[in-house]
Amino acid sequence: LRIRDGRLSEERAPADGPERQVVDARGWLRLPAELRDGAGLGARARAEADARGIVLIGDAARSRAPEATAAPPAVRGEHVVRLRGVGRTYAPGEPPALAPLDLDLHRGELLAVRGRSGSGKSTLLRLVAGLDRPDVGTVEVLGSALADLDRDGLARLRRAHVGVSTQASALVDDLPLADGIGAGLALRGRPTAVVEELLGAVGLGELSGRPAGRLSGGERQRGAVERALAGGTALVVLDEPTSQLDEASAALVAQVLLAAARAGRAVLVATHDPALLACADRVLELEQPGPRAG
Repeated sequence: LRIRDGRLSEERAPADGPERQVVDARGWLRLPAELRDGAGLGARARAEADARGIVLIGDAARSRAPEATAAPPAVRGEHVVRLRGVGRTYAPGEPPALAPLDLDLHRGELLAVRGRSGSGKSTLLRLVAGLDRPDVGTVEVLGSALADLDRDGLARLRRAHVGVSTQASALVDDLPLADGIGAGLALRGRPTAVVEELLGAVGLGELSGRPAGRLSGGERQRGAVERALAGGTALVVLDEPTSQLDEASAALVAQVLLAAARAGRAVLVATHDPALLACADRVLELEQPGPRAG
């Protein structure tokens, strides 16, 4: 049996027998992305019954999905992030939220951080983005030591150089999705004409005029990813950006993040998602911190 996005979707008979798609009690049939693309099915299809059973016919304008092209290999560019001996503990006597570590990240790289809950993935991302400060060690972003910057200085650094998407995926509920992202770009003094194109890249083009408060959790998450990317910053930091996405949408976001890295940006992402891990140039494994020595 195969489970896709929380539903039973396929069955395979023993001894590598034929694979069968599962029709659920409400009549829904979930077709794998590779099957849809191979058949040339676009966003819409019609179903007809004939002697063979039910036949799906895709968009007339789309005869076949384009062949996927392999991403070029990573080419390291400018040093963007440098951590030396960085660790974080939130309460005296408690285990550290992040055990001390060293980390280097360059332009052109997609680095995935993986680890069990409590291993410090979100803490690491917050330290890199200047949203928290370490107890030990040094954090540098584009040559600037974050310890030398006050709160306003950190905000200016993020505005100029860091795009952030947290697990909260906060968007302006009352504004259309495109307007909310465009407002953030305007505050940074960046052009807003790219918003529609960016939303289309993650399958949200048709929803750009919908208020963010009326989007599903997965749609909001994809919108938050594009908001982090829209500013064109040298560094993009994303915390579990595909946690609410189905398999196909997660693969789409993974390709968008890889393309951002290949365009010369440094992308740091905390994730357990196989699609993102497979795309990453490197995977940093974080271990569960042990108790502090007495």
